[in-house]
Amino acid sequence: MRKERILLIAGILIVILPYLGIPDFFRSLLISILGLVVFFVGYRFHFIASNKMKNDDSIMKPFLDSQNIV
Repeated sequence: MRKERILLIAGILIVILPYLGIPDFFRSLLISILGLVVFFVGYRFHFIASNKMKNDDSIMKPFLDSQNIV
């Protein structure tokens, strides 16, 4: 399953979970598990984006104007 779909389903479940009539213990447990899922998917997005930025040559490098001026 794609990461975007997992994030969408987890978000929808977090929104509707309080209205499902689930006992408090199980609701807290499910919200914690879904929070971890959102965290790991977000971390995965960040990891992939940072790897793309490191490998992308089209990103402008900083320009140093005056090096070794005597």
